[in-house]
Amino acid sequence: MYIALATYCLLMMLRLEFGFEGPLLTVKRLLCTCLYEPFEIFTQKIIHNRQRSSKGPRSINHELVFKQTLIQVMVGETDFLYDLTYDPVIL
Repeated sequence: MYIALATYCLLMMLRLEFGFEGPLLTVKRLLCTCLYEPFEIFTQKIIHNRQRSSKGPRSINHELVFKQTLIQVMVGETDFLYDLTYDPVIL
């Protein structure tokens, strides 16, 4: 029981030290894979893993979409009734 508690505390300390917001299991797996490597390799991997975390859905700039659509209609690029498609990748 004491070994499990000590392991939990050490993993939590590592997680807090690097600002990692993922599960403790990920920290444990990274630590196990880097067991026989220098500690710097572990720090690089945990920081790299932290940066890959999702930041949620992208926000849409509705004013920009409206302005671009208005310009397209005024210039005559689009047929207002049939070709008003919105692709967030283009923005």
